[in-house]
Amino acid sequence: MRYNERQIRRWKREYVAMDAAGLDTSEASVRLRAAQARQTDFISKTGMKRQSAREMAAGFGRSQAVSSIKEAEQIYQNWSKSIGANDQIKTLAKYYDVKYNDSPRYELLKTYVRSVESGRMSPMVRFDLYEDYHRRIQTELVGKQTKSGITITGQSKHFLERVFGTMIDPKTHKPRSGVVLDVIIQCVTTSTDISDPVIRADGKRSIVILAEGIAVSVNPDTGILVQTNPKEK
Repeated sequence: MRYNERQIRRWKREYVAMDAAGLDTSEASVRLRAAQARQTDFISKTGMKRQSAREMAAGFGRSQAVSSIKEAEQIYQNWSKSIGANDQIKTLAKYYDVKYNDSPRYELLKTYVRSVESGRMSPMVRFDLYEDYHRRIQTELVGKQTKSGITITGQSKHFLERVFGTMIDPKTHKPRSGVVLDVIIQCVTTSTDISDPVIRADGKRSIVILAEGIAVSVNPDTGILVQTNPKEK
């Protein structure tokens, strides 16, 4: 609680100083909102009483508070729109609610952002579609068995990168086509064209299931979907 209070005061002072100098206050606004959100979450989970007086900073009054909130909200709106998350997580307050109270969804959002920013997944893929595909895999594949008897238990963090593809793969510097999700589901659950296990570079085993011009790799020991690629017929 004391740490959060110090951070709130710090970024209020930073906002006041940058504003007085006519400089960009956006970082201070965003970091202030983040510190305030952490404090709100901490208070709600511990039941402790918030001591607002300990969060005050000289020169940071009502007008500065309103301006910094608006600025942070606008930055969030621009960012969330750019990644296609604005329809699912409409406000900065909702974003922080997801961050602190819906950890699986927040982890999914972080994985999505990393995939797009790294170039491993097309920036044309919206977060709502990404989230829907993740949900479909969890509900339509997890718990199902391959024809060799492997029960699918989940998907790797990078599996959806392979499903969607990208315009320029950062590793090969070439386009990488995606794979139709319905075809993946059918391949995993119905194909009998399954390779013997091989040891990957990371030391883990994988099998490859082939069907309908695609290949799907699965870890036979954990049941995790590893990756998928289109294959020439």
